[in-house]
Amino acid sequence: MRARRAERGFAQQLRQIARAVGDIVRGRFDPLDLQASTIAIGEMLSGYADLITPWARAVAYRLLADISRRDAAGWHRLGQQINRALVQEIETTPMQQMLHDLLETQVDLIRSIPLDARERVHELSVRAMTGGGRWEEIAEQTLNQYGVSRSKANLIARTETGRAQTEFQRVRAEHIGSEGYIWRTARDLDVRALHRRLEGTTRPSPVSAANGLIRAASTTAAAGASRSSPARPCSSAHCRATGHSSRHCVNGVTRHRRAD
Repeated sequence: MRARRAERGFAQQLRQIARAVGDIVRGRFDPLDLQASTIAIGEMLSGYADLITPWARAVAYRLLADISRRDAAGWHRLGQQINRALVQEIETTPMQQMLHDLLETQVDLIRSIPLDARERVHELSVRAMTGGGRWEEIAEQTLNQYGVSRSKANLIARTETGRAQTEFQRVRAEHIGSEGYIWRTARDLDVRALHRRLEGTTRPSPVSAANGLIRAASTTAAAGASRSSPARPCSSAHCRATGHSSRHCVNGVTRHRRAD
């Protein structure tokens, strides 16, 4: 539930950008001077992308901090049930590089909302000037940049919230010696065939040998899965598969499998 709230809050903030994009396009679009208005819109959207960069970084950082706190709390509860020594290991998990990568990716995606709108307006303008479509339809599509940008904002929020959750789980799991995860799906008609066959199976996690952990085995867990590219739950907005933790004992030390 809290993850859903984080996603909704993130989406609400990104939709503000979509609304501003729509206002810029509607305010500057001039069907009587298409070329000049297209140039003006492009310049304003580029400037807007630069303007929101510090804001985008702050918004992305707040999202990641919220997800990190929630994920750490879950691991703390699990660590107290299994082995209190895990709590200290979790607290020392190296997160800096992963956080930096996620933050930069999210900033780029947020900036892409006005930049992609700029490209769409330019393409529609070229179509109008070269007779590539009906003028009325092109004008309507040009003025509908808020709707398109709003859909993109919602998709970014949904995808990036899931990606962040996946990455926090993966890094902390590998740090404490996770060997894998149990594959779970939504068990509905939208689950793809391969993912349905993997339901309930145990999948190996990629683990860092540099930290003295176990290397991931290149194995096939179900018919149709490639040895060179083993299937894993992903952070796509439309993926219906997830990984779930389970207790596991290795060399007398209780550890747990966790989703990567």
